[in-house]
Amino acid sequence: MISSRPPLKMISACSDGICASSGIPQAQTAAGIASQPATWDEFVGNFAKLKKAGVVPIAVGAKVWSHAEWFESIYEHLNGVEKAADLASHKIPWTDESVKNTLKKYAELLKAGCCGDATGMLAMDWNDASDALFKQGTFGYQMIGMWNNDRARSVHGLKEGADYSIQQFPAMGAGHDDVSSVDSKEFSGFTNGANPAAADAFLVWITTADAANIIAKHGLASPSNKVDKSLYGPVMKASANAVATSKVQFVLGDLLPGDLVDEYRVQLQKFLQDPSDATIDAVTKALEAKAATF
Repeated sequence: MISSRPPLKMISACSDGICASSGIPQAQTAAGIASQPATWDEFVGNFAKLKKAGVVPIAVGAKVWSHAEWFESIYEHLNGVEKAADLASHKIPWTDESVKNTLKKYAELLKAGCCGDATGMLAMDWNDASDALFKQGTFGYQMIGMWNNDRARSVHGLKEGADYSIQQFPAMGAGHDDVSSVDSKEFSGFTNGANPAAADAFLVWITTADAANIIAKHGLASPSNKVDKSLYGPVMKASANAVATSKVQFVLGDLLPGDLVDEYRVQLQKFLQDPSDATIDAVTKALEAKAATF
């Protein structure tokens, strides 16, 4: 039964908001964590407490792409969204110190035992990591988009803001802690489809208040300004409020050319297996070599 295991906390990549009304879930309380860690050092410092309580601190699904979320969020907090945009457009090289320093900060998580061994990370996709967090209760945090909020509610039957929560990405003190990453989901209508008129009608309808409120009732964010925000639960409300008050950047992986984003994810998988300075140098050189072909 869901009630038989301690509720867990979730970090979301697409929101740097905090859900103050939900308090500290029992997994953190059991580990002796009395408040949400505000800074990076506090966050990493809690890993030992979580592990002592039998909880792996962070669920990272590195099988395909979600391990890159950590790199991107750390990069933006250290360097700002403007520099993240410059990296995406290759105005700065992948061998830039900003990239290397981000990987070194990411390595701090790994060397502190954040995520179990690399084999486990590489075997999990984002939904596997989500299930390990919400169902098995073997992890304490996950950073992923807010569709995980819908999964927690719809798949696992958890109560938003009570069985799990959302917390602010730990402040890194580099002057860029007011940032959020978002991605986009697109609907496309095709003239050669079976019913183009119906497709067009759907595209019109999806922008209405009725559609926006259906999305909100499922625990997801709607980009429409017609949405009734009172329908948002505490986790979704915290996420939406944070994005609205942040400097926003689209996730890096969605901005890179196809072959480069594949190389980006593979090189980060290599980094997870050996987060040494030598690997960081090799990874950044490989990424720059691939980026130079575009």
